[in-house]
Amino acid sequence: KKTLGLFSIVAINALIAVAWAWPEFSGRFNISLQEQSVVLRQIYNQFAFLFISEQPFLGVGQGNFVFRLREMLDLMSPWIWQPVHNIYLLMASETGLIGLSVFLLFLFRLFKNAFGQRKTFILLIGFSFLFIGMFDHFFWTLQQGQLAWWLVLGLLSGKLSAD
Repeated sequence: KKTLGLFSIVAINALIAVAWAWPEFSGRFNISLQEQSVVLRQIYNQFAFLFISEQPFLGVGQGNFVFRLREMLDLMSPWIWQPVHNIYLLMASETGLIGLSVFLLFLFRLFKNAFGQRKTFILLIGFSFLFIGMFDHFFWTLQQGQLAWWLVLGLLSGKLSAD
């Protein structure tokens, strides 16, 4: 009963927040495939797959996605040089399928152990980070994102104690 009451309060507050901010939310669902941000993300994805196909095992080198992109498309404005907005594609293109496989195995073991310890809240945060990683690169490329990412992974790997 206590959990149901808490869930009801959270759900009602979420509905009120969405209703209050609906104009901002609705604009997010009207995305055109011709928008520059969408087109650029498609270009980054295409180059990630190209780099993976060219160097599938070891990749182009850690941190070299943007450098390699600039070598291939030297005509673009400097502000366009960005990594692919997907940490899994970024990892596969920079460290190869071997690096991506090792990382995914590491994550699998980490999350499996956390499930065994019933770290529900941290697991939800971890899965949220994994989901967001499909749409942005900041957990892998920006210092603040890296700090948050490794903090969550550290909390997942830590032992639970009754103290």
